[in-house]
Amino acid sequence: MNKLKKIKFDSSLMHKNHYPFFERVFYRPIAGLITPILARWGIRPILINVFSFVLGLLGICLITIGDYKIRVSGTLILIASYIFDCVDGQLARGLRKTNKFGALIDTTLDSIKESLIFLGLAFQNQFVSSENSLALYLAIIIILGQRMLGRTIPWYRLIYNKGVEEIKTEILKGKSGLFRLVSIFFSESYRSGTIWMVIFLGIVTNQIILIFSYFIVVIYSLWLVLLISGFQRGQKYID
Repeated sequence: MNKLKKIKFDSSLMHKNHYPFFERVFYRPIAGLITPILARWGIRPILINVFSFVLGLLGICLITIGDYKIRVSGTLILIASYIFDCVDGQLARGLRKTNKFGALIDTTLDSIKESLIFLGLAFQNQFVSSENSLALYLAIIIILGQRMLGRTIPWYRLIYNKGVEEIKTEILKGKSGLFRLVSIFFSESYRSGTIWMVIFLGIVTNQIILIFSYFIVVIYSLWLVLLISGFQRGQKYID
């Protein structure tokens, strides 16, 4: 704690060059107000990471077992959880404390929350609300897609030495305006910050099946695009 207090927090280092839409207009501006305060208090980034994860689990529990009002409250807590997830990254960058282990922990905890929320919603839909079991089957399909996409992206990066934004730029290069618009929509639709906004909308409108269907289309479309792009790049190397 004392060591971190001796490190001067540099607010100019808080932000990265590119953020998805909801992070740019909502999450990051709010996080930017909180981060300097926590920096003055000498709070470690890892503590914010753990707090964000626990807050997210609380939100998921409320969504899983609660009535309508409690479920809506749970989604607001999930959104707050992601704001603190943003604070964690801003704090680490501002204190020059970024490292690969921290990034791994952050990504792992985010992945756990993003899988648990679909299981929680499916459980709530079938056993608490006593509706049909379709949500449970859709949740399994989503989690399977999450795993396939989660395995494909790191290997794509490793094999072709490309980051997510570089991959997107390369795939969209030379494509038509309509294709670029649709592709950007799909790529931005499965960012962590966007996920919680879509889930919030689904719970408020009580359209869980529709929201599950939306995520299935987005996740599997992204996975197929990566596979096709990887195949095309591999063919160039072979030729």
